[in-house]
Amino acid sequence: MSPETAKTTTDMFRAVAQDGRGQNDGTAPKAAVTGYQISGKTGTAQQFDKSIGRYSQSNYWITFAGIMPADDPRFVVGMVYDKPKYGTPDGVSAAPFFHDVASFLAQRYNIPLSKEASPVVPLVVP
Repeated sequence: MSPETAKTTTDMFRAVAQDGRGQNDGTAPKAAVTGYQISGKTGTAQQFDKSIGRYSQSNYWITFAGIMPADDPRFVVGMVYDKPKYGTPDGVSAAPFFHDVASFLAQRYNIPLSKEASPVVPLVVP
């Protein structure tokens, strides 16, 4: 992938972790780590249930993959939850866990804070 494509993708995925107020909220603002720019992607997939021959209405895989810090990438962390017990929204389960892992990595590897706050990516045209 070209450097331009990588930058564009990273910039687009900043919106996922943003607390943009109202309709500009990302799907996983709980992934954010204070002082760092974060980019990420959530995902939800129904699991196929062989016993009924169709996709389950209650069993899911949820995923979150994030870049930390987005402005000077050092780590990409991905996780998959198989049939989570506490609901299915990615922003509720996987994002907080990413936050914890990213916070640990920042402390463990003494990663400098981002030089500026992550820009709010507009998700809705005013």
